[in-house]
Amino acid sequence: MSEINNNSLIIIPEGKYKGMRLYLEDKCGAEHILPIEMFYLFQNAFKNNYKVFFLKCIPNHSIIIPEKDLNFLKTAINKHDEEEYLKHYFSNNVLKIKKLQHLDILEIYKIAIKKNQISAFFLHPVLNTNFYCFNMFLIVKNNFDLNEILNLNLNLIKINSIIEYHPHTLTLEITKNIYDLLNVEFKDYIVPYSELKKTRPYDVFNLQEKKDLNILYDKKNEMRENNFKKDFSEIDERIKISKKKLLEKEAELDDMQLYVKLFSQKLCTQIFIFDEIILNDTIFFTNFIQLVGSASVNFEDDGININYDELQHYSLKDMYFNDEYRLYTVFHSVCH
Repeated sequence: MSEINNNSLIIIPEGKYKGMRLYLEDKCGAEHILPIEMFYLFQNAFKNNYKVFFLKCIPNHSIIIPEKDLNFLKTAINKHDEEEYLKHYFSNNVLKIKKLQHLDILEIYKIAIKKNQISAFFLHPVLNTNFYCFNMFLIVKNNFDLNEILNLNLNLIKINSIIEYHPHTLTLEITKNIYDLLNVEFKDYIVPYSELKKTRPYDVFNLQEKKDLNILYDKKNEMRENNFKKDFSEIDERIKISKKKLLEKEAELDDMQLYVKLFSQKLCTQIFIFDEIILNDTIFFTNFIQLVGSASVNFEDDGININYDELQHYSLKDMYFNDEYRLYTVFHSVCH
């Protein structure tokens, strides 16, 4: 992996996390991490015998996005801008595009849910001859019939060409170009919390699964305070199982129909994951805990010597919930 910038990413050389990826947060951010992690996501798909296709599309409509809206859609916001952002009223043309995109995504979504053969699909919006459309990555099982997609009568797009990628052809350079967060065209990626809350008609803190998870977190923090060098593998495994139970309970209670509608109307990069195995090798680490002084660090003549067993654990999914204002995308984990 000579293409990876070794100034911000190293492969952990020793300890229980040997061989895993470590990003140095003092030298990189989400814009550096995402393209690399998407590369590993695709490589993980290949390892698990999935096929990867890229569908190049052209517009199937003649709706013009007014310049005022286009400038808004191409502008990133941060937490401090959200109140102003929510005051923006889209033109009827943009609202039509949003509605049509929702209908198109819903068709693909239905195939993924009913057939259980689409493991993931990713949308990448572009402006093509002044008209909005999107290209797509598909991660599918070997027995998936592409005609399931080709035969759809979609509103916004027509599929113009298809590329099947393989482990040696889907390179890091490709994911860097597609997931170049500084240059993605469309950044309509914030869903108002008041709307998002409607998709979760319950108080998560009242769920027994959440209470059980919090007890385990408290126990681990107590263990950490008493002995930094203790082996946390057993408690970590219990936390992993407890988190899964909580996710399953939330999935049971969530209003997924409304959730998909809210997000699928966003004109930005979209990532839909339907199979947990796709996320298997999206675990990585950062030195965040050590940067903020919550873990032991040894100082030597040549700088800081990182204790590789005391790192902050992340996954690709975590990035979207912890750093949504910098990713310019929406992420959907809708695992079967």
